Amino acid sequence: CARWVVLDPLPREHYSLETRITDLAMRMIAAKMERAEGIFIPQAFSDGAGVMNQDGTVGELFIPWRTAAHLLAGAEPLGNLQLPANCRTEVFERGQEMVMAVWSDRPTRVPMFLGDDARQIDLWGRERPLTLENGMQVLEVGPAPMFFTGIDAALMRTQMSVQFEHATLASQFLKPQPNGLKLTSYFPQSIRGQVRIVVPETWRPSPKDIPFKVAPAETMYQQLEITLQPNATTGRQ
Repeated sequence: CARWVVLDPLPREHYSLETRITDLAMRMIAAKMERAEGIFIPQAFSDGAGVMNQDGTVGELFIPWRTAAHLLAGAEPLGNLQLPANCRTEVFERGQEMVMAVWSDRPTRVPMFLGDDARQIDLWGRERPLTLENGMQVLEVGPAPMFFTGIDAALMRTQMSVQFEHATLASQFLKPQPNGLKLTSYFPQSIRGQVRIVVPETWRPSPKDIPFKVAPAETMYQQLEITLQPNATTGRQ
């Protein structure tokens, strides 16, 4: 059976425009993450909680709704890419095209590389190329989801494949804990590079830098150890 989602935008009289726009876009992204085949607004023509006004004119939510709908229509969720600074991501694929939604609790600038043709689109549909700093692209994000298109698919899939064999560590101090790192190449040719493990200062990874060379569709596995110092903090890191 088809999976449909009904979204009621937040009412104008109780919330700011920024809050209403962010909430609507976030719920549209969440519905696509759950593979909803249809997303509907039951009262699209409403002065207080619609994307169009009661008299048929364009409402203040129309452009953000249209931007998100255009970018997410027909897209399938692939997962997320972990970024620093408490950023959240969701990656979608439509044919050979990739779209990534990124947001953060506060304005944040994240240096990374998405591909030579990557572009940034805000909820108002304003599109621009990414800023370059020190050879890296800079993602400028905040509480409202920002979309990124023109992403290099092989690069994104390869980055998303990087993961630790074990996602949790025991609360044991000064004892090396075995782990492993996996990386799968989605490039059509062999690639080489280096993975640097960035962890809290109270952790001791060995090795910290892992060079690699992998063929197309090949998965690299590197054993490593992580030692927690006596002052290491438990909980999510």
